[in-house]
Amino acid sequence: MLRDMKWNKMQFISIFLLAFLGVYVYAGVGGEVAGIREIRNSYNKETNLGDAWIYGENFTEDDLQAVKDIEGITEAQRRLFLTAVGESEQKPTIYLYFQEENDISKPKVVQGEEFDQTDSKHVWLDKRFADANDLTVGDEYTFDIEGNQLTLKIGGLIYSPEYTYYTNDDAIIPDFSKVGIGIASYEAIPMEALGLQGKNTENVVGKNMTEEAKKAFIPFTQMVITTDLTDVGSLEDKISEALDGGYSYFITRESVLGVNQLQDEMKQHEAMMIVFTIAFVGIAILAIITTMNRLVNNQRTQIGTMKALGMKKGKILRHYMAYGFWLSAVGAALGVALGPVTLPRLFIPSMSSAYTLPEWKGGYSVNFFLVGIITVVACTLTTYLSCRKVLAVNPADTLKPAAPKKGKRSVFEKLPFWNKLSFSVQYNLRDLSRSKIRCLMGFAGTLCCMALLVCSASMNDSFKNMRDWLYEDIQNFDNRVELKKETTLYDAESLCNELQGELIMEDSVIVKAKNKKKTLSFTAVEGKGLYRFTDSNLEIDTLQDSDFAITQKTAEALGIKEGDEISWHLLDAEEWKTATVTIINRIPMGIGITTTRKVVEEAGYDFIPSYIATDVAEDDIHSDQIKKIFTKKSMLEAWDVSMETMTIIVVLLIIVAALLGLLILYNLGLLAYAEREKELATLKVVGFNASKLRKMLLIQNTWLSILGIIAGTPTGLLMVQYMVDIMGDAFDMTATLSISSFLLCSGGTLLVSIVVSIMFSGKLKKLDMVASLKGVE
Repeated sequence: MLRDMKWNKMQFISIFLLAFLGVYVYAGVGGEVAGIREIRNSYNKETNLGDAWIYGENFTEDDLQAVKDIEGITEAQRRLFLTAVGESEQKPTIYLYFQEENDISKPKVVQGEEFDQTDSKHVWLDKRFADANDLTVGDEYTFDIEGNQLTLKIGGLIYSPEYTYYTNDDAIIPDFSKVGIGIASYEAIPMEALGLQGKNTENVVGKNMTEEAKKAFIPFTQMVITTDLTDVGSLEDKISEALDGGYSYFITRESVLGVNQLQDEMKQHEAMMIVFTIAFVGIAILAIITTMNRLVNNQRTQIGTMKALGMKKGKILRHYMAYGFWLSAVGAALGVALGPVTLPRLFIPSMSSAYTLPEWKGGYSVNFFLVGIITVVACTLTTYLSCRKVLAVNPADTLKPAAPKKGKRSVFEKLPFWNKLSFSVQYNLRDLSRSKIRCLMGFAGTLCCMALLVCSASMNDSFKNMRDWLYEDIQNFDNRVELKKETTLYDAESLCNELQGELIMEDSVIVKAKNKKKTLSFTAVEGKGLYRFTDSNLEIDTLQDSDFAITQKTAEALGIKEGDEISWHLLDAEEWKTATVTIINRIPMGIGITTTRKVVEEAGYDFIPSYIATDVAEDDIHSDQIKKIFTKKSMLEAWDVSMETMTIIVVLLIIVAALLGLLILYNLGLLAYAEREKELATLKVVGFNASKLRKMLLIQNTWLSILGIIAGTPTGLLMVQYMVDIMGDAFDMTATLSISSFLLCSGGTLLVSIVVSIMFSGKLKKLDMVASLKGVE
């Protein structure tokens, strides 16, 4: 066996590498997924992450007890959520939670004292925010809450299980110097910020006030619950009945971006590893079929001799099955051992820049071993099926060379223009019809090579297209001028006129249609053309008058179309409004409603602008009403940073595609050379020189490459679309491939084919015509 492997080392090395790569990619990417999920699950359990959240304006003790009494709810606690601005130059946004208890969604303290829900002097800050702003335990930090200053000492640095992913404003990758999380006791709540101001404030909230009385003044805006029910969403009707409808909305973990975003990305990585594993193992099986067929046919005489000497068929069969078994077993074992150790290290740096977990490491899963075993069984079974036909022949027949296949006209010879084709074309067409498995292997190899190259190029093109779609087609402005919360509508309009811009309102909204309810983003515009929309055909237009647009994926989920009526209300409101959907629009990221200022005001809501869209240069924008300015350049840079993980995947795909193409086509070339050695020697005898033979063989490789390019292009696009579709409703992207990218991918695939053909030119020059034409007499 070792001698045979030495003589056919390239074929067997390719089988080994394909088996190795198939399991390596699965175990490597799977190691990243398994490690992150293991950490995430442990993190959830340790912190007792909530199963659902109830939002409202003022939850009382009675409300809390009513929720606790619901069958299926195991725990519930109240808290107040406020948005604050930090004291540093960056004016960071800080999400502040004032907790009554610390039983659910507990912060994980990584430095300092454990969180104390009765401590009125300290705040526990997100560690990544603290690190980015050079803050440490014991420092004092001041928060601006709607114009009221609150100064607290930092009691500890934490991670929040509800915020594995969060960003500042419109960014994709978080800048932790500009956004953070703070958790404090309800005892630390600044009562002035809640409207309890004036000369009697001290008497109302002073030392004589009991704890129960103080709690009565606190408008707790959230309740977090845990449940032992599998269908958490089924609790909403019971909660609505218990609270008599006195809440704004109810969401489960699946709707919390900070919890679910990481899970969606893991689904994408899982899809990638499954697709690649199937491709590699499938090609490995084809390689085994062709290699073992050739090996067994070349060793007919040895097989016949062994059978004539009395060696049992089963022993001979086990000998040849060992080729497929050991090659795939060693490859699979190395893949299982090295994958989880090496590949996660490539992904973790970029993943950890976007997501927050207590630790990052790869993991192991029993599935890795199962995939390894399946790979070994598949390769061994393929070897058995490839060998059994020859082993079934009588010893007397196997002692003689196999009789040549009965010649017959190929389907190509029936073509009316057959006689007009050159000899090289005729020869290659006949060879294609005679060696179907070998040609199928070559086609599959070039198809996979092209598909992987297209997949990498399409990912790059599609995400670039998403960037242009968002920041050129929809957000048609150069600067996003964020306004302070206390800015009045009059001041906002005055500044907007000065900047020749457009006021944009952003909020969250609850929509209801056909007994389905969703929480969505909400954008209201003035219709001046700086903030536009794209319809279902990606045609760009501007919202006017009473237009009410809903994103396509949301419309599909709710089962609605243009002209249908839906119910809606802003997040902090409770009264349902009715609107007619006039537009089904598409946006690259997010799901939501886009409408006009007129619709908002006619619904009885105040139009509260969040920012001004303008083309005025940043240096020319000055006002006390401005919170911060986001330039298009900074937003594009943030987008590019967020694409680092994709860049790693693209580079890996290109390397793997080139390696796969070289392996398959080189193996194919060796098999073709071995099968046609006598034919090539005969052609050389009759006057064909090595150069002409090389060109003749290149024709077939080129044909297979072109077929692989044609079939590989849609295959690669389907791979990208599949990975995007499983990322959920938050992404709306169509796999695209530019002409230049297609030409580069096609050129790369053809280049691999040409390189392999050049590698065989030496063999053709050294072809021994006498030795090749010898036969057993």
